[in-house]
Amino acid sequence: MKKKHMEMAITGAAVIALLIILANTFMSPEKNATKSSSEELDSQKGKPADNKSADVAAKDKDWGRDPFGLEKLPEEESVVSFVLNGIIWDEDNPYAIINDEVVREGDKIRGYKVIEIKEGSVLLDDGTERFSLDVWQ
Repeated sequence: MKKKHMEMAITGAAVIALLIILANTFMSPEKNATKSSSEELDSQKGKPADNKSADVAAKDKDWGRDPFGLEKLPEEESVVSFVLNGIIWDEDNPYAIINDEVVREGDKIRGYKVIEIKEGSVLLDDGTERFSLDVWQ
C-alpha cells in the first residue's frame, strides 16, 4: 500500500509540473498580444519614428515573409548598355538596330532619344547625357 501511495504522489507532482509548464508556455505570448492599445501607444511615445520599421522587420523575422507585401525587386544597373547591331543606311530614311530593336531618328530606346543616324554611328541623348554608338565598337 505504501508503494501505491508513493506512485500516486509522484504522478500527481508530475501532472502539476506539466500543467505549470504548459500554462507558462501558452500564457506568455497572449500577454504580449493582448496588450491594450493605450498601453502600446504609451510605450511608443518615446520611440523615434525609425523604430517602427525596425519593429516591423522584427515581426517579419518572427512570422516569415508578409504574403501581402510587395517583393523587393533587384535593383537595375544604373549604367544602361547599348549594342549597335547595325545600320540600314539611306540618306532620306536611315534606320539603326540597337539591342536588336529597329529605330530611326526621333525614336526612343530605354529613355534615350535617337538624335542622328550616320553611316557609321548613332547619336543618343537622354537630356542629361549625349553619346555616340559606333558600328565597329
